Amino acid sequence: MKAEEVFDYLVDQGCNPASFRVGTRGGSSDVFCLNKGGAGEWYVCYSERGIESDAEFCTDKEDKAVEYFRKKILSQKHLHCVGFFSKEPNASELQNRLEARGLEVETDKIPFGGPDDPRYRVFVVGTAIFAAKELLGDPLPKTDL
Repeated sequence: MKAEEVFDYLVDQGCNPASFRVGTRGGSSDVFCLNKGGAGEWYVCYSERGIESDAEFCTDKEDKAVEYFRKKILSQKHLHCVGFFSKEPNASELQNRLEARGLEVETDKIPFGGPDDPRYRVFVVGTAIFAAKELLGDPLPKTDL
């Protein structure tokens, strides 16, 4: 597999495209990157807030770098936010609806505008994003805001 093919392949496997980059730096995101260096070497690194760590894998062979990157990204748990709510019952209703379809769901509560202004997020895991999109339609995430 070539570097220009691996991004679409990973997305098709249910990987969250917000967690990785191919051929570009991470920008302000915290992501894993597959890039080609100035001397022609291929490397995999982690970019946190736009600052790349030292390469965790480096080779002059594109196919070996792509395979390493592919396995690394596939080994991660990929969460896809499908709900973002100001009211907990709305998040619970979506969670129940998704779980009734047999989808793997995770939820959390974050202090959005401070401790007195929480938000409730609903996520599906991996390839469950495809069934969630079919069930819920676009755009995602669903919200009550």
